[in-house]
Amino acid sequence: MLRTFVLLTAGALFAPTLLAQAPCFDLNIGTDLQMFDDDMRTGLALGFTFTYNGVGYTSVCLDSNGSIYLGANTTAFPDYTVDVNSFLSSPQPRICGLWTDFNCTEPNSGQIYFNAIPAGGGNPAYALFTWAGVMEYGMTTPIDVQVRLDANNIVTVTYGANAPVGGLTNVQVLVGATPGLGAAANPVSFSPRPVVIAQNNFHQVIASPGPSGFKMQWTPTLPGYVVTDVNCTPNSFPHPASSTPIGVGCPTGNTMYELFDFGSTVDLANSDLTFLPNGGSGYLIIPAIAGAFYTGPAASIPASDDSTHLVNLPFTFPHHLGSVTQIYVSSNGFLTLGNVDPGSGCCSGDPFALTNGPPRVAGWWSDLNPSQGGSVTAGLDSGSGEFVVTWTAVPEYFNTGANTFQIALDPTGTMKIRYGSIGNIGGHLFLTGYSDGGGTFDPGSVDLSALTVGEIAASTVAPLLQSASFGSRPQIGGTFSIDANNISPAPNGNIVMMIVSFSEYTPPIPLSIIGAPTCNAHVVLNGSELQFLNFAFGAPTITINTPIPLLSFLQGLTVVSQLASDDPTANSFGFKISNGLRWHLSTL
Repeated sequence: MLRTFVLLTAGALFAPTLLAQAPCFDLNIGTDLQMFDDDMRTGLALGFTFTYNGVGYTSVCLDSNGSIYLGANTTAFPDYTVDVNSFLSSPQPRICGLWTDFNCTEPNSGQIYFNAIPAGGGNPAYALFTWAGVMEYGMTTPIDVQVRLDANNIVTVTYGANAPVGGLTNVQVLVGATPGLGAAANPVSFSPRPVVIAQNNFHQVIASPGPSGFKMQWTPTLPGYVVTDVNCTPNSFPHPASSTPIGVGCPTGNTMYELFDFGSTVDLANSDLTFLPNGGSGYLIIPAIAGAFYTGPAASIPASDDSTHLVNLPFTFPHHLGSVTQIYVSSNGFLTLGNVDPGSGCCSGDPFALTNGPPRVAGWWSDLNPSQGGSVTAGLDSGSGEFVVTWTAVPEYFNTGANTFQIALDPTGTMKIRYGSIGNIGGHLFLTGYSDGGGTFDPGSVDLSALTVGEIAASTVAPLLQSASFGSRPQIGGTFSIDANNISPAPNGNIVMMIVSFSEYTPPIPLSIIGAPTCNAHVVLNGSELQFLNFAFGAPTITINTPIPLLSFLQGLTVVSQLASDDPTANSFGFKISNGLRWHLSTL
């Protein structure tokens, strides 16, 4: 037994020299498993027998969060909480090249792939499990990980340049193998390598950030493993195919907002937005013209947790739905126009309440609690004539941090939101923006930090929207499916024109000049664009399928699509225009 152990160890130590010229990641990754958050695929056939802990397996189950369960079926839950006890009590043997809280459904996330490759060219048969550019839950950094099992019972794990952090809910990741069923803990360290492990059950819990930028090989020593480095040439996967909505469809009602969840990056601190009446019943939304943050005299509002307060204005505020002399101020970060108590808005920013309640300006609407600290004040700025409501250093309920922002109302009907220090999002949704309420159509969240000039106007016609069909991505050699939503009913809405352009207007071009207020052009018409005519005949939603040819020069290319649908009641132009959709083409 000792002689066998020494020979295997020596072989493992010299193996990296033989692989020195190979790329780190094997790009023959196979089939996209189209996995969702906390998902499982069962019955993945290896094409060979992989032996672990003395038992041979020809099929495995794959957990989207990074675990391979040996056997064709499993009762395991794809657990997102990285926990040693859960690892050791697995219902069957489990190999974790990287256990973290992956989520393929995060925006711009890559996918998880599987490939079973037969023996050939001097190589044993092997199977690849690849997380190519997959985001962790609530995160925006793509993670590359690849696990290889081969017919010699060797496990190889490759980590990309970006280090995992455990996702939004974890502070650690786990790497290891266990027979499960309540196995005893055997913590090890994989660094420095080589590492000799005397049993088949082992794991390392790694505090955030996790492993990155190396490749290691676990070679069985019967029992146990020798863990060695594999010298390789760094490479990476192509950025996965993805699509990103840009802008909003039209016509829009008087609603524009951005919603931040607890995984969002807050990018509005120390900025401002001005809602300037456009001479009709709408507003132009303009950044960076709201003036300095008001810090002058103001009266204290006795705000507490989830409280509302009726406040008298020092002037009549003109509004197209009816001028007001009073407002309600909520401790949770918004004010409403008029003397109808809207409720405190506990316990998160709520798009439905925004679009269905009274006219509302949301500065930084969430579950704020002035009882924990900070203040809410209101006062007249004698210099500008504005009435200003300010939330100063107010924390989020049950979370640390302080949020400072203010809403200013001008006697001319202009509304301003000024952001100071905001952020520190804990477990609530945050919303900022404006709506007329009263059942205004919800156009969805927009990126206010990217706004140059926007426009909203009262409308009863729902805006045309486009989005990728569920699970569809613009993969080269595949078919990309786009859903067109809010097509007007018959006798309007007979056709939907899709334009795909290789150029994008940044910023978009307002189409008010052609009689389409609140509409914007994202695609550039320069003769190189592609145009597709689709018939809707008044159906509220249609799916447009676009084949993408298998051409290598398309790799990494970005194109933009936009839709137009006929509706004489939408505007004088006679067409509704959708938001833009930016496609990133890739073979992955």
